Amino acid sequence: EYLNNERVRRLLAVLDTAGRAQRVADATVDAEEDRVKREGLCRSDDEHVIALARVSKVRVLCSHDAALQDDFRNKQLLDAPRGKIYLRSEHRELLRRFCR
Repeated sequence: EYLNNERVRRLLAVLDTAGRAQRVADATVDAEEDRVKREGLCRSDDEHVIALARVSKVRVLCSHDAALQDDFRNKQLLDAPRGKIYLRSEHRELLRRFCR
């Protein structure tokens, strides 16, 4: 979804060049998405986002989708570490702490 946004594509290219982007095989995410769906715990229809967070160990979400935010904070879906939500520039400490 993010790849439809030119600014995000440019940022990903910069992160990739700097060795800061992480690639995850589609098959790995797809398999985890199937597990997430079987668990039936998601309130949102974004099981693929939860699956990607699980396999990549990424725990910062940038989204205004309230149901996805609830899923991302759900200890049963994401734990060790728990998910955090970045919504405004005041949350920049999350990026410093979790996005090294």
